[in-house]
Parts: sequence; C-alpha cells; structure tokens
Amino acid sequence: CLDVLAATDIPTLDITGGAPELHPDFRWLIGEVRGLSRHVLHRCNLTILEQPAYRDLPSFFAENQVEVVCSLPHYRPLLTDRVRGEGTFERSISALRRLNAAGYGDGNSGRRLVLVANPAGAFLPPSQESLEREWKRELARLYGVSFDALYCITNMPIARYLDWLVESGNLDAYLQRLA
Repeated sequence: CLDVLAATDIPTLDITGGAPELHPDFRWLIGEVRGLSRHVLHRCNLTILEQPAYRDLPSFFAENQVEVVCSLPHYRPLLTDRVRGEGTFERSISALRRLNAAGYGDGNSGRRLVLVANPAGAFLPPSQESLEREWKRELARLYGVSFDALYCITNMPIARYLDWLVESGNLDAYLQRLA
C-alpha cells in the first residue's frame, strides 16, 4: 500500500474494516502515510475509543490530521442500542465527546468528524440535508456533541438485511421504493 502511494498521486488513504484500530500496525501505517503527505480518512469504530488501550486515539488522530468517519445509527439511545446492542449509544457519545475535546467537529480546526447514519427498517432515509440539520441540533442540545457532516446511506438488500426483508415480508415493497 505504501509503495503504491509513494509511486502515485493518490491523495487519500481510506482505512476501513470492522475495527482497524485493532491491527498492531494501525498507528504505524497512519504515520507512514502522513509522512508521504497524504490525507488519511479513518472509518472509526466509536466504541473502541472507550477501551483503555485505545483511549488516546482521539489525540493521535488530531496529531496526524486524520479525518474521522463514524457510524451512529441514531441520535436517540434506544434506536442505536436496538441496532448495535445495549450500552453502545452511551459509549459512542462518550467517544464523540472525547473527539470533540481533541478539536474534532468544530468546523474550524480542520479536524473533520463525519457521522454516518442509515435507517433501521424497510424504508428509505429522508433528505441528507434535513437529517444533518436535525442531528446537529439534537446531538448538541441533548449531549453537547458537534460534528462536521452527516452522511446518510441507504441499505442495500443483501446478506443479513436481505434475509430480514424476506423474513419480515418487506422485500417487494422495499425493492419498489429503491426503484
């Protein structure tokens, strides 16, 4: 990966996966990529930032100018915990506050914090712009959390989601909505 970056003008390394923070060379890779003057975008597992061995990651990200993109199913605890498991919302909010304390999400520092949401159910999301306004207002009001942008994605009818659509009798209606 580093050889390819060094030999090209690819501007960004996008690090993703279940929890790339767990890889033993994660920090080293970011340092090497930044040494090549490339942008690093990291799709972060928020809850891992609450584990003792990873609590310093917000400051590490800030020092290395890493753009952080995080999944948060909803700004309400019940809806997030329903999708990700009990306690996930509280740990995610704590991690977001720590990212904010490191300068992320203020719109001025250049430390970009993006949230990603996708609807849980057999429906399509409303407009991304209106959702972003609502989420910014509500996360700030309820939890004192700020972020730079919200990406709203539509669920593809594949794998477990497809199985759920079939089992719940929602597949045909969902496919019609997508079309």
